[in-house]
Amino acid sequence: MLPAGVSEASRFPLVNPGKRGAVQEFADLEGQRVTLKGSLIYRGDQTMIEVVDRSVVVLDSDSSSPMTEPTDLGLHTLRGEIVDSKCFLGVMKPGRQKPHRSCAARCISGGVPPILLVEAEGEAAVYFYLTGEDGEALGDDLLDFVAEPVQVTGRVRRHGDLLVLAASVSSIQRITD
Repeated sequence: MLPAGVSEASRFPLVNPGKRGAVQEFADLEGQRVTLKGSLIYRGDQTMIEVVDRSVVVLDSDSSSPMTEPTDLGLHTLRGEIVDSKCFLGVMKPGRQKPHRSCAARCISGGVPPILLVEAEGEAAVYFYLTGEDGEALGDDLLDFVAEPVQVTGRVRRHGDLLVLAASVSSIQRITD
């Protein structure tokens, strides 16, 4: 049974147990329908799945449903904090700021997707998954900026209910005010 509010076909970032991402392991499955076992990690309206080893099964090709193309929302400059998605979304509390910096650096180095956490007073936080300009993982290139106030300029795309900020590391600037 699916959790309330989750449609039969959804996009969820996947991670492996420990401080490891799952992008490389599952890259050949992108756009395919699968079943898997895992643990939900969530915060607010954001959910990811920590996948149980060897539990992913590809469904028949007849059951594939077309994935919608991302919607380009344009070039934006955003201010926030770079966090590792796994810890921030629920594995650790609070999973952010200086006390979490070394853990976040290990997670991001291990392939856990980074998020730019953008907060504005009186508004709900907005989460942007960070990638390189061509959608590639940034990983170690971000480590100097983790758990620091930063400004990032890049192209925002909506993939279903996920927001992705595609930017070059050279566009990231520390905020010192």
